[in-house]
Amino acid sequence: YNKIAANPDDRRLEAWFGQGSVGGATVNYLTKFEIENEMQVPLIHLTELKLIRAESAAETGNNVSVGIQDVNDILSRAGVATLDPGTSSASLILAARDQREIELVFEGNRLQELKRQAVRSNPSLLIRNAPWDCPGMVCQIPDNELQGNLNYVPNEQGGCN
Repeated sequence: YNKIAANPDDRRLEAWFGQGSVGGATVNYLTKFEIENEMQVPLIHLTELKLIRAESAAETGNNVSVGIQDVNDILSRAGVATLDPGTSSASLILAARDQREIELVFEGNRLQELKRQAVRSNPSLLIRNAPWDCPGMVCQIPDNELQGNLNYVPNEQGGCN
């Protein structure tokens, strides 16, 4: 929300968020998924495909102009400033990753996205002040489940100090 709200011209703020009152306080809430038929939830977006192609183009140096246009398509739809045609590969990667964070908000893949970035280009990445690959980042099985199956070996814990 904050990344979108930081730019008052960004149309996604109005399209994806609403405001309401809870206990006398004004709160923002997500409307991005308010659809009448729950079977219409997108599995993959054209936006996501464009961002994958843009980042790949920047990383390989092939078709960088296509990658810039892909990101610009998203930025134009949002009503915000677009990238210059001469944008560097490094800047294109940052722009694609930034738009990926915005476009896929609340879709549950942010942790995996950060881990992907760590593997590809930032092995010292910290997630909430912990190394991206610490064992505690793996899903921990609740104690009552472990007690119900004594043969189950729990995931390693800790290491995320």
